[in-house]
Amino acid sequence: MEEVSIALLDEFGGREWRKADRDLLAGRITLRETMEREFGLLRAPRAEMEAFVRKVRLRRGFRELLAAARRHGVPFVIVSEGLDFYIRAFLEDKGIEADIRCNRALFGPAGIVMEHPYADGECDRCGTCKKAQLLDFRARGFTTVYIGDGISDRCPAREADVLFARDGLLEYCGKQGIRCHSFRDFNDVLAVVGKRFWKATSSSASSPRRPRPRSRARTRGAGRRKARGCTD
Repeated sequence: MEEVSIALLDEFGGREWRKADRDLLAGRITLRETMEREFGLLRAPRAEMEAFVRKVRLRRGFRELLAAARRHGVPFVIVSEGLDFYIRAFLEDKGIEADIRCNRALFGPAGIVMEHPYADGECDRCGTCKKAQLLDFRARGFTTVYIGDGISDRCPAREADVLFARDGLLEYCGKQGIRCHSFRDFNDVLAVVGKRFWKATSSSASSPRRPRPRSRARTRGAGRRKARGCTD
């Protein structure tokens, strides 16, 4: 229900991290550089930060959407520009198991160092290339459904077959004329996807088919930070 990375930085990073955020918004540094600078400031014990994120509430409808995807054999992937240690702590606390693709945090005497196992070799703007993850599913014949809210979701937003957006991403899509559905929680997503794809589905959709596959790959983007082109 809140941006976990910002909540962590506010709690443990003081005010210094906001300088990197201003540099990002001014276009002076990339999102990857922003995250590395900001999380490099944190010195709190890992266990203390994990305990903090467990207090964050889960947005309504997530469990139901994930369960519906599994019933229909649909790959469901969380792609994030965030860090593995707090994402996993949050999901484990809620009893949720999911495929997670994000940056990796290494804890040492000098603070957190980030690794980027899902980066794009030709683009260094993000630590996790969400667009590459989406295009990989499309190359395998899936129709892609993408859900996002922030800056790191802009590239995949342009590529998704079906897009759900809120907050900053919704505003961006409106300005850019990118077609999308607005959403408040995951029940809104499930209502649209269930009606459009799953109502008549009676068998597993795990094997993609062409030219217009009936299988869906759903990617949920975790990004940072009613418009034309978007529908409710």
